[in-house]
Amino acid sequence: MNSVDKITEIVSKLKGKWTSLLDTEWIERECVVSGHSWRDRILTPGVTVRLFLLQILHGNTSCSHLRHLSEVAFSAASYCNARKRLPLELFEQLVAQTTNCINADIPHAGLWQGHRVWLGDGSGCSMPDTDELREYFGQPGSQKPGCGFPVAHLLALMNCQTGMLHKVVVSPLNTHDLSKASELSTELHREDILVLDRGFCSSALILELTAQQVHSVIRVSSGHKVDFRRAKRDAETGIRRRRVEKLGRYDQIVEWHKSLTCPPWMNEQEFENLPDFVLLREIRYQLDPKGYRGEEVTLVTTLLDPKKYSRIALIKLYGMRWEIETNFRHLKISMGMDVLKAKTVLGVKKEICIFALAYNLVRQAMLEQANSRGVPLKQLSFSDTLRWLFAENTKSKPLINPYRPGRKVPRVTKRRPKAYPRMTSRRKNSCGIAPEVMELQQLGA
Repeated sequence: MNSVDKITEIVSKLKGKWTSLLDTEWIERECVVSGHSWRDRILTPGVTVRLFLLQILHGNTSCSHLRHLSEVAFSAASYCNARKRLPLELFEQLVAQTTNCINADIPHAGLWQGHRVWLGDGSGCSMPDTDELREYFGQPGSQKPGCGFPVAHLLALMNCQTGMLHKVVVSPLNTHDLSKASELSTELHREDILVLDRGFCSSALILELTAQQVHSVIRVSSGHKVDFRRAKRDAETGIRRRRVEKLGRYDQIVEWHKSLTCPPWMNEQEFENLPDFVLLREIRYQLDPKGYRGEEVTLVTTLLDPKKYSRIALIKLYGMRWEIETNFRHLKISMGMDVLKAKTVLGVKKEICIFALAYNLVRQAMLEQANSRGVPLKQLSFSDTLRWLFAENTKSKPLINPYRPGRKVPRVTKRRPKAYPRMTSRRKNSCGIAPEVMELQQLGA
């Protein structure tokens, strides 16, 4: 069974309309539209894209292993060259078309208070240490030149109901989430709700979303001082507030005015076109998890009606934001996107596009299994669904996890790494050994 047959078998387990976009005919037709031409060979654009998808679904396995999986005779070099020849626009169009089909297939019964809910957050992934990638993406400042790896900044937009990845923006490492947030807002529709963490707390962004008639639920950052006793001007950020109505002890409607200066991530003309103020609702609640220190959380939202959107309902809505962290773990750990393998900027962006496509394929399978078996989507195992797609036994079904509300797992590592010294200078100069260690070894000799 070759690669085309293997992907066809996997796709045949799904019912989504978007899976027809993986046909070789559609892929080659999009190549013609984008002006890409190719010779009649084994690795045509359709076969190459399907091989790429097969590679990612197997944990981003090596190119040499891929020819055994696909049972197609090709060398690793020829496959890499075939990937390089494909235009980036083809991969972006493939992801865009699939997300449009996914949105059309999403049932409306699971909407929150009649709204579609979207989750936005930033993350990162590492890649090989090449001059091109290091120059474009950059690396953490704590790493010495030649001792670290470039890191890409990712800003993702996920559907809260299905967990599917709608859009991902790839940028250099030192890119603030706010500077790319407008690229996510253009994907939203009227009356959608965007849930964000404290890194996106900005009056300019809230005003921009409000102008697009998109609601937002954002955690207030520590730099914004919210006072539930009296109206006050925030001297640190220049945000002006005026209380309009008090709904409860820690629930009030205030008037947020536009900041006095244009933020660096926004165009001056766009900033001038924003409204002068917006009515927002501020809510504060206390988190007291067992065994952890208590923490105060303050939310700001454009959902003002206290009867339709109760305080408890908004607190639970923001609690859904943690789902995007879990989904990032699926992408980066379960599927292997934490460390990419491409060695060029275009190659990295293509690889992330295929990761998004493969991730949505697994989420589509989870959604269909949850609907057919009558269980919540959260209880379906992502890793086991990924294995099920390759199972030859069609009678088996993906694993259902037990319902564990409020489960907390600390971010710690039990297994210790090997006690080798860290690289502190370029390998070609010291072979990975610290200068002081090398000097001691030379003295001992």
